[in-house]
Amino acid sequence: MFLLFSIMRLNSQELSHGKAITYNVIGSSLFSGIGSAINKKENEKLGHAFLKGLWQGAIGGTVIYGSKNIIQGYANTGSPLYAWSSKLVNAAGTSITENAASNIDFWKRWHLNIGFTRFEYHLNPKKAGRSFYFKVMPYALGRTIYVATKGDFDINTSLKTGNLVFSTDTSPANYVAFAYTYTILYDRTKIDGVYNNKTNVIAHEIIHVYQVDDFITINSYFNKLYSKNTFVNDKLLNWIYPDINSWTYIAAYNIAGDGKDDYDSNYFEQEAVLFSE
Repeated sequence: MFLLFSIMRLNSQELSHGKAITYNVIGSSLFSGIGSAINKKENEKLGHAFLKGLWQGAIGGTVIYGSKNIIQGYANTGSPLYAWSSKLVNAAGTSITENAASNIDFWKRWHLNIGFTRFEYHLNPKKAGRSFYFKVMPYALGRTIYVATKGDFDINTSLKTGNLVFSTDTSPANYVAFAYTYTILYDRTKIDGVYNNKTNVIAHEIIHVYQVDDFITINSYFNKLYSKNTFVNDKLLNWIYPDINSWTYIAAYNIAGDGKDDYDSNYFEQEAVLFSE
């Protein structure tokens, strides 16, 4: 993983769509394959589990890349049709990669994240009579509470994009805008003067939100650990979704290069630029 992040840092200065789809597909495929191997069934061969996760993850990575392409339409037009279409396609892609990492069929579980909330639907539920789950992501909730203390809720942009968006009169983290994992905060006093187009800024931050979910496969690595505790597995996880992927994204972002000092060599920043301009 760290090798992949290092390569991403070295080669991101001239990021193209060809490189972006390669990273999305290969990254999703590898992380899903590893997760599937970790979650292999008792009598299943390790290689079989890994390969199953590998090819299903590649499908998910392709869909994820497609969702990032769609958000460019929102950047250019401001149309909520592009924003919501992108969000739903991204949810489908990350659902596929998460299922792949969990070593289950890619179509069995679907989710949609809105801010710190996760809506989850199981086509083949383990518990009779329950297919739908509403869950809270703890780390994302904490970040949302923090952002809410720093800015004002932008309900119009939030409804248009399906993301929690706040605005402020001061620069968040010394940026024009900043994605606190699943919540976006922007400086309304600088947007027009710097970019002349608010939708480009929001689209850029939405890509960062998507990048957090690029690592959603990591959460599945802990499935077997959770299953050893009956309370955690059968009770707590019905309402809580541990968003370890948020921490993984933050670590990966820093490995790829600080966004301020190494903007041109940080893959995550350059991908956000690629799909928002």
